[in-house]
Amino acid sequence: MQTLRSVWPVVVIVLTLLSCGPAGGGAGGAQRWLPAAPSVLDELGHFGVAHNGKPLVWARSYVVDLTGDGRSEIVIVTSYDFLLQLTPSPIRTYAVRGGTLVEITETLFPGGAPSAVFNRELVFGDFNGDGFPDLFLSNHGTEAFWPHPGEQNRLYLSDGSGRLIDRTETHLPQISDFSHGSAAADIDGDGRLEIFVNNLGGGETPWSYLMRQDGEGRFSVVADARFDGAGILPDEIMNRNSGYYATFVDTTDDGSVDLFLGPIPNVGEYSGWKHVLLLNDGTGRFTLADPDRLPSVREFDGFTPSAARTEDVLVGDITGDGRDDLVSFVRYGDFQGSFYTVFVNNGDGTFADETEARLPGQTFEPLVTSIPEAQLVDVNGNGHLDLLARTFDWGADPGGMATRTWAYLNDGTGHFEILPEVGAFRPKFAVLDVNGDGVMDLVTEHRDWTSMGESYIAVFFGRDVW
Repeated sequence: MQTLRSVWPVVVIVLTLLSCGPAGGGAGGAQRWLPAAPSVLDELGHFGVAHNGKPLVWARSYVVDLTGDGRSEIVIVTSYDFLLQLTPSPIRTYAVRGGTLVEITETLFPGGAPSAVFNRELVFGDFNGDGFPDLFLSNHGTEAFWPHPGEQNRLYLSDGSGRLIDRTETHLPQISDFSHGSAAADIDGDGRLEIFVNNLGGGETPWSYLMRQDGEGRFSVVADARFDGAGILPDEIMNRNSGYYATFVDTTDDGSVDLFLGPIPNVGEYSGWKHVLLLNDGTGRFTLADPDRLPSVREFDGFTPSAARTEDVLVGDITGDGRDDLVSFVRYGDFQGSFYTVFVNNGDGTFADETEARLPGQTFEPLVTSIPEAQLVDVNGNGHLDLLARTFDWGADPGGMATRTWAYLNDGTGHFEILPEVGAFRPKFAVLDVNGDGVMDLVTEHRDWTSMGESYIAVFFGRDVW
């Protein structure tokens, strides 16, 4: 394993959300994030450096209970050169222990930390049926040249003792593909999770495909553009590779998950760029939904729907009616503008675009931005999902601090009120209760982006945020 000490390292900082009243006091309580004690930081060390000496940085993260002990861990995908990266970088995992964070990467992955040249999505689920979470890496490899060579996806299965073992060679098809935003769900009700691998072209398999498993986590392809003898997926989408993201969601409230693919051009009766939805008949076979079930792709001056790319989809019940809604992050053009869209689930397979009413105050401005670390999470403990996200403009902000905030509190009906500035934390972050006081804390990275000097710890002043 690489050393955790290096020149120009990354330090993880924990910000604790302090409250003047009881947790979950609602919008009337004065609450704020303040830096935790330095001793917390000392436990974490640094991400380290890549083989070429470049510092590893926080690329994407997830809050999930990987050890099966009821406590959440932070799983962080690292990177050193974003799209131009040519060699793998590792995943780091931190556990909440005794009111602080401790790195458990080596313990959790005894065979070595998972790594990827470019991981686009981590997918978690009990794939081998032993009651413990497993991990699928949906990788797409470098974008440094064309055609993109793709990258092997990877699978880590639990051994039943809180450790994850690399089973890629024995339990996955050996395919180098350009996977982008894959998803897993039990599509046919047999208690086993399937994986839909969403591809954008490039690699050995340019099309998307569905994998089914044997109950012990051994996956094989059962539907792709070349073969779908069971009629699992409609022909109209099998040879399409323009959808940037895929997610399973029950749109008809019938207990079966459907498949949302975001904007794809000219699919069946869908003329032009349309959000595509595939409806599950209850047996794990999908049909193309009527185009009118989903709202049109939002248009902005200078950008047509063909410039829209759904880079992330958050699924959760924001309205409190028991049905999953969609909050998607859509990028337009070559990182020239971005926008969050709220699709409210009507429960009959249709969605309503209620962005303006529920998520006010957004602006659509040209900016060279990264994909934000967005989360639907109950930050104030009132039982309703809030939205927290940060992003920045590379051109206007060479220091790398977030200059744009999407931070909204849910009023309990799925309508959001934008928060004032919530602190100078980085765009990559995770939200969870670190010290066990019932109040959500925020974990983020910090480094000096403007010099080759040593790392520093920024001073965060408490600010009233709700």
